[in-house]
Amino acid sequence: YSANLTTDGIEPKKDRVLFTDEEVKMLHQHEGEAYIDETLFMLYTGCRILEMLLIRCEDIDLEKGIMRGGIKTAAGRNRIIPIHPTLEPIIRRHLSDSEHLFEYERNMDNKDPDGCVKSHFMKAWTKKMKALGLNHTTHECRHTFRSKLDSADANKVCIDLIVGHKSRDVGERVYTHKTIEELKTAISKLSYGV
Repeated sequence: YSANLTTDGIEPKKDRVLFTDEEVKMLHQHEGEAYIDETLFMLYTGCRILEMLLIRCEDIDLEKGIMRGGIKTAAGRNRIIPIHPTLEPIIRRHLSDSEHLFEYERNMDNKDPDGCVKSHFMKAWTKKMKALGLNHTTHECRHTFRSKLDSADANKVCIDLIVGHKSRDVGERVYTHKTIEELKTAISKLSYGV
C-alpha cells in the first residue's frame, strides 16, 4: 500500500490558466486604472489577493528594494518580498500617508472588514478583467509569477521564500539560508517581455 503514497502533499489543480506575456503587456498599457496596478502588483510579487490588500505603506522600503508582508502560513507571514524594478513606479504612485498601499474603505462595523474588502475587490476586479477581454482569477497571478520564475531558472528556495511556501525538501528548509540579495537576484529573472 505504501508504494502508492507520496510525501509531496496534494496535487495542484491543473486548470489554472497563466497570464501570457501579451496580456501582461496589455495590463501595463492600462497602468493607473482601477484594479490594474493591483493586478500587476500580484503578478510581480506572487502575493495572494488579501496579502496585496493588506500590504502597509510602512512595510515598504524602496531604498532597500524590499517590502514585508504575507499571511496564511508560518512560512508566509511577515516575509521579505523583493521589489521588482518594473513594479517600483507603481508602488511609488500608491505610497501615501494611508495605512495600506492600496487603500479601500474597510467597514470596521463588519466582523471581517478585510474579508469584506476582498469580496468587493474580487467582484470589481472580475468585471474589469472581463471588460479587458481577460478571463483569469486573481490566484492565477500567483501561479503565473511562480511559473515564470521557475521557467527562468530562479533558485527554487528563493521562489519558496518569496511566495511564502515552506520548502518541501527538509535539507533545503533546514540548512539553506538566503540573503536579501539572493532574493533580489531571483526576482530580477522575472520577465514578461515588457
